[in-house]
Amino acid sequence: MKITIIDDDEISTFVTNKVLLKHDSKKEVTTYLSPLDGLNNFKKMNHKDLLPDLILLDLNMPKLNGFEFLDELYKSNDIFKKIKICILTSSTNKSDYEKSENYNSIIAFITKPLSIDSFDKLSDKLSK
Repeated sequence: MKITIIDDDEISTFVTNKVLLKHDSKKEVTTYLSPLDGLNNFKKMNHKDLLPDLILLDLNMPKLNGFEFLDELYKSNDIFKKIKICILTSSTNKSDYEKSENYNSIIAFITKPLSIDSFDKLSDKLSK
């Protein structure tokens, strides 16, 4: 499974990566600490085989928040709408959760930090 983490918080990214690899060491994990870097690299992917199976996306990031990242990504190519998205955020704002329901590709909204238990539940959603 290919997973991309987009989160500006290095400690959170480190913890998330450790949980993912502890869950299954065969995962291919790519990390972007800048949503702009992630967006630019995604725009270079022009074949579905290059795309990740899942993006773990933070919401509160400088220059481009998680929703803005998704909007820009989707504008660039419809192929990106097929990637499953999990919002992984420290936000407990109900309006963020409600806004996430407007995106068909968002399959989960998880409050940081990611745990093995929450990733198990997310894995169940991925298999559907």
